[in-house]
Amino acid sequence: MKKVVTKYLAFIMAILLAISIPTLPYKVQAATAKTQALKAYNKLLSQKTIPWGNNLYYTAVPADTLSFTTAYIDNDSVPELIIMSSAVRQQAGFALLYTYKNGKLQFVSNIDMNGDLYYYKKKGILIDRYVHRTEVDKYMKFSGTKLTQKLSFNTSTVGVKSYYKFFKSNIRPDDSKEISKTQFAKEIKKLTGGSKKSKIAMEALKKNTNINRTKYLK
Repeated sequence: MKKVVTKYLAFIMAILLAISIPTLPYKVQAATAKTQALKAYNKLLSQKTIPWGNNLYYTAVPADTLSFTTAYIDNDSVPELIIMSSAVRQQAGFALLYTYKNGKLQFVSNIDMNGDLYYYKKKGILIDRYVHRTEVDKYMKFSGTKLTQKLSFNTSTVGVKSYYKFFKSNIRPDDSKEISKTQFAKEIKKLTGGSKKSKIAMEALKKNTNINRTKYLK
C-alpha cells in the first residue's frame, strides 16, 4: 500500500513540476523586455533633438522642451512611452506614442492630446482628444504598432453631442456612421470589456531631465 501511495505522490509531484517550469522563462522574458524597453526610451529622450513623428511642420524638436510618461496600454508586460512637447503647433500633434516590439523601439503615431489623455489599461484603447471649435474624443485601438480609430464622441460649440463608429468600407479605410448614445456605450463595452478608464493628466508628465529619466525609466 505504501509503495502505491509513494508512486502516486511522485507522479503528482512530477506533474506539478512540469506545469510550473514553463512559467519561469516567460516571467524572466517579460521582465527583460520591460527593462530593454525602458533603456530604449531613456536613450531616445537623451538625444538633443527628437524626430517629431509623421507631420509636415517639424522634422525634430529640442529634447529640453519634452515631458514624458509611460502607460500599459496594450495587454503585454511592456509599457508604452508618451512624449509631449511645448514647442510644437497643434496641427503637428502635441504628443507622440512609442512602444517596444520585436526587440526594438517602435514609433506608433502622433497624438493630439488637447488636454488630459485617457486609456483603458491593457485593453489597447486610447482616447485622444482634439479641440478646434468642436471637441472630438477619438477612441483609438492600439494593436502591434498601429492606432486605428474605432469610435468618436463629438461636442459642437453649442453643446450638441454626436457619436460615430468607424469601419473599413469600399470607399475608404476609415469610413464612419452616426450611432446613438446607447449604441456608443455598447461599443465601448465591447472594446474594453467594461473596465474603467485610466487618466494621464498633462501636469503629471515628467520634465525630460536626466534625473527624471533615471528615476522613472528604470
